[in-house]
Amino acid sequence: MANREHEQLVETVVLFKKEEERKRAERRKKKDWITYMSTILTFLAWIALFVAWALVDAAAPEVEWAFLAGFGRVHFDMEPVLRQNWDSTLVYIAYLFMISSIGVSAIALVCNLMRRRRKTDKVKKSIIITGGATIVIFVLFLMNFWTLLF
Repeated sequence: MANREHEQLVETVVLFKKEEERKRAERRKKKDWITYMSTILTFLAWIALFVAWALVDAAAPEVEWAFLAGFGRVHFDMEPVLRQNWDSTLVYIAYLFMISSIGVSAIALVCNLMRRRRKTDKVKKSIIITGGATIVIFVLFLMNFWTLLF
């Protein structure tokens, strides 16, 4: 008889724990600040990556277009002055933006991992994609501009 009462007591405790876990899981109704922060940081990492890309595009040597060169010679009687080399200042600024993008992606990943306390919490795919894309683009960037940077 004591064994049966013990089993009922154990079942009651197990049911009580499951009920407490269910209540705890339902307590969070909306996103908390850590989730918002990881979303905002991921967005900022993408912005920094696109700014770096725009800076690299602006730092490239200028290309002479046939139409514009002819237009300048005919109407303004002058030769266009084009930059023949990469602008090392803009390349360095793009390098800093890529470093900041990697850092912001890492902070966003840490924020997302801090929030993974429940079974329903998952690592956001956008954070992993942002971090991976930033690292791949950064390695390609260093392979192309190593001599300009260092």
